[in-house]
Amino acid sequence: LAADVATAVAIDADKNIYLTGYTSSLDFPIQRALSPNHMGGVYDAFLMKLSPTGSAVISSTYYGASGSDEALALAVTATGRPVIGGTSTSSLLPLVNSEEDYHSNGDGFLATFAPTLGAIDSAFYIGGDGGEDIVYALATDPLDGLYAAGITESSDLYTYGAAQSSIGGATDGFIAMYVPTTTIDDYDNFNTTAGWANFGPNIPGLVTLDHDAANSALRVYVYADPTRYRISGWMTDPTNLLPYSAVGTNNIVRAKFWVYTTGQTNPAALNTIPNMRLRLSNRWAVNSMLEVFNHLNVDPGTDPLSKELRPSADPTRPSLYRVDFDPIDVPQLVNNPNTEGISRGFEAFSTDPQDNGYVALTESTIGVYPSYMLDTPISAPHEWYTTNTWAGGLKLSLNLATLLTQTLIPGTFPGEMPVEENDPLTPEPTYSESAAGVTLDTSAVPANLIGVLSRDFTPGTNRANYLRVEEGIQYRLRYHLTSTQQSNLNAQIRLRARSVQFSWAQKLEIGGALAADNLSNTIAAQSLPGVGSQNPDKDSNENGGWYTMIFHSPLNADIRPETGGTLGARMPNLYAEPGPGVNATSRRDLRVGLDLLDTASVNPASVAEQGNVTVDRIEVTEHYLVDD
Repeated sequence: LAADVATAVAIDADKNIYLTGYTSSLDFPIQRALSPNHMGGVYDAFLMKLSPTGSAVISSTYYGASGSDEALALAVTATGRPVIGGTSTSSLLPLVNSEEDYHSNGDGFLATFAPTLGAIDSAFYIGGDGGEDIVYALATDPLDGLYAAGITESSDLYTYGAAQSSIGGATDGFIAMYVPTTTIDDYDNFNTTAGWANFGPNIPGLVTLDHDAANSALRVYVYADPTRYRISGWMTDPTNLLPYSAVGTNNIVRAKFWVYTTGQTNPAALNTIPNMRLRLSNRWAVNSMLEVFNHLNVDPGTDPLSKELRPSADPTRPSLYRVDFDPIDVPQLVNNPNTEGISRGFEAFSTDPQDNGYVALTESTIGVYPSYMLDTPISAPHEWYTTNTWAGGLKLSLNLATLLTQTLIPGTFPGEMPVEENDPLTPEPTYSESAAGVTLDTSAVPANLIGVLSRDFTPGTNRANYLRVEEGIQYRLRYHLTSTQQSNLNAQIRLRARSVQFSWAQKLEIGGALAADNLSNTIAAQSLPGVGSQNPDKDSNENGGWYTMIFHSPLNADIRPETGGTLGARMPNLYAEPGPGVNATSRRDLRVGLDLLDTASVNPASVAEQGNVTVDRIEVTEHYLVDD
């Protein structure tokens, strides 16, 4: 006979009831599940979310593998995430952010779920090789710390800062404290729109913004349009910033965005799902932005890979995307830590005419992790730099290095595409190379036009040396930039890294100096390279300094939660592309670039911007994904 055993119960801040235990039933009442099927063995753990009255099952899931898996403890974290603990004889439990493999004879485990139960935030074993290990109790604190207690027969159970570091008998008790590497400052579940506001147009027939109360989401609806781009979204308002006082000079900011899509005229046409951008920013001055293109009409050959980056179509199991930001610690931030801060943004970004339907943000968090977590890279840096006599590894003549130079006439109404100015007498942006570095300059472009210079760099002809994205890795990019321009007149400078061709792009946008309101312009002028730059990360008394951008690998199972299985099953096309060390073409290449965009703002004052930037070194280091 099948057995169903409930072992623990907990309640979240909204009075929803969580129930856990273990079951041998193959027909357990599963709804909106991460794991809809019993995984084998004697027992699987289960986790169930009930309405506050207990009269309705909101969601429920199995958790287990081929052995026997028993959940014996349950708690809900300060950010509303249920955690189960227990014991398992399965060697292949679904693990996330785990550095421990199964040991033997039954290991303890901890698994933290998203509030929807549609995704696992973290899951790992607790155990050793000596005997059985069991988690019997869990507790949390207001700072999202987690405490686990149980028993162990293992003499090699990992200990750290322990009052007792060795086993004292055949069976000992243990207690463990887990503090999140990323300290969560704010969590939004969008039961209302509080703390968020529209930015960009809200025009029926082009793009509209609304709140979905049923699925607790902020939505952007894009209309198909043959001639206009559609860019609009939501951003945190001034009441909902992460204050700079919570960041300081020694932390990196991380935001997490849970996104789904719905409402396409033809749901089977995946190339109609709107593309999107996710951002962290200091006012309108410095912006760390992830662009996710799940399709691009100009690059149909990449579509099979790009579609694997699209948001989930299941609101209960949304895709998770991460954006990190290392702020430039200029005086305006340092001297005003309680009034300056970091905002979050989410927007549709559609330039292809067939795009239609919703992209929706259903959860978001923001917090920090210590910058020293990136002090020790996995391997030696990948570097581009000048030599004493020439541009060296930055030179344009290297294989596959590219340069784009444009002068554009801006549009005059929402969604109007800029067009290229082709008058041969119109001054163009200029590009030069020397021992000082690669210089981009738009200062000659007339004030009523937009000058654009875009330069991609390459590590040479041997593709075995190329950086290629890998699962569980994040990348730190450091650019050394200077300028002969006054920093308070410089145009927008954009650091850029991309993979899957152009489908996954991380950008750090700085300025322009006169693009927005006074305080934004102050931060931009202090941050931009140039005469008067106040970027403190300098090698010497120079007109600029080092600028840091964090890039997350697109090879991440969190993006495809509704598919299940291994990463290769969730992203078969991208996963199959050649990885590091293979001398072959691969869309997993991580490409780096630098852009200069002159007078790209609609602010009338921005006509005084004249762009100039020189790069003489770029360094990229690989790091294990910082746990969140």
